[in-house]
Amino acid sequence: MMMDMAAKLGRIIPELGHYAVSRMTMIGTLQQIADRIEDWFRSGACDGFNIMAPLLPGGLEQFVERVVPLLQQRGVFREDDTGRTLRDHLGFIRPETQH
Repeated sequence: MMMDMAAKLGRIIPELGHYAVSRMTMIGTLQQIADRIEDWFRSGACDGFNIMAPLLPGGLEQFVERVVPLLQQRGVFREDDTGRTLRDHLGFIRPETQH
């Protein structure tokens, strides 16, 4: 997986220079969407998701308020932030500055 490779090399995913992107639309009940996200995540089919709601900001708010709690209950979405940056959340080491 990309996250494992990035962690092993002490890099962030975009620094690896290659990654897979899949674009799909999920349609269904809140439960069905949470089921599909959980299945993909647990099976190792993906490291994470970029959510692109059809309507903004309402669609994103609905996802955050309704689907995220389901994923948190299942233990596949963190309940607390682990740091201030994406690097912190993913547990990557901050490289020394070159300047």
